[in-house]
Amino acid sequence: MIALANTAGGAYSSQYAILSTDPTGAWVLVVHATLNGQTASTQEALTVSNSLKVAASTYSDSTYSTPQSNFSPGQAMFVKAVITLQDGTSVTTGTATFMITGTSVSVTPVVLTFSSTLNAWTGSYTVLQSDQSGNQVLTTTATDFMGNAGSGSTTVMIGITTTTPTPLEAGVTFNPTTHDIQVNAICGAGCVAPTTVTQTSTAAASASQNDEGHGDGDGHGDDKAMDTGTAKGTKG
Repeated sequence: MIALANTAGGAYSSQYAILSTDPTGAWVLVVHATLNGQTASTQEALTVSNSLKVAASTYSDSTYSTPQSNFSPGQAMFVKAVITLQDGTSVTTGTATFMITGTSVSVTPVVLTFSSTLNAWTGSYTVLQSDQSGNQVLTTTATDFMGNAGSGSTTVMIGITTTTPTPLEAGVTFNPTTHDIQVNAICGAGCVAPTTVTQTSTAAASASQNDEGHGDGDGHGDDKAMDTGTAKGTKG
C-alpha cells in the first residue's frame, strides 16, 4: 500500500519506481479512498515491460544531419540510435551495438557510444568491397543498467547504383544563308559526349533519298521542306 498525498484541490498523487525484480506483464493499479467512514475504489490495467524502444537510422557523415540509406564500397555508414524506456525517457547508460547482414559485421557487433549532444547512441562502419550488394538489414541492440533490453532495425542498400545511360543523338540544322548543314551532339544523362563529329557521306544522292532533307539551293527547300529552313537528315 502506498499513501497518496493531497497535492492541490483534492488531487492526490504519489509514485512507484518499478524494480528489476518486479514481474513483467499485466498489472492492476487499485486506488482506495476513505472519507468520514465512506469508502470507494477504482482500478486501472497497466502493462509493465522490460523492453527498450530502439530507433536506428543511417547518415552520410559524423554530423548526423543528412540521412542516407545507399552506400558504396569505401563509404562510411554513420549510425544513430535513439534508445528510450517505454515512457520515452532516454537511456544514457548501458550498452548498445549494431550489426549489418551481408557484411563483415554480420556477426561481429560494432559498439555504439552515447552522445549527450545528440541525445542518442552513435557509431560508424566503412563498407568493404567484399560486402554483399543489395538490401541489407542493420539491427541495433541495447541493454540498460537495469537489464532492460531491446532492438530496432532499418534497411540499407549496399553497392554501386547505376543508371541506364541516354543514347547519344544528333541534331541536324540547315543554314539557308550559308547553305551549311550543322550537326549538334545531343547528350543526355549518362552518355559520353563526343569529341569529334564525322561526316560519312557528301554525295548529293544521299540527300535526294530523303525529300525532307533536300533543298533547292536557294535556302527555301522543296515543297516538303520546313519554312524555317531546318531539315531532317539521317543519323550517321
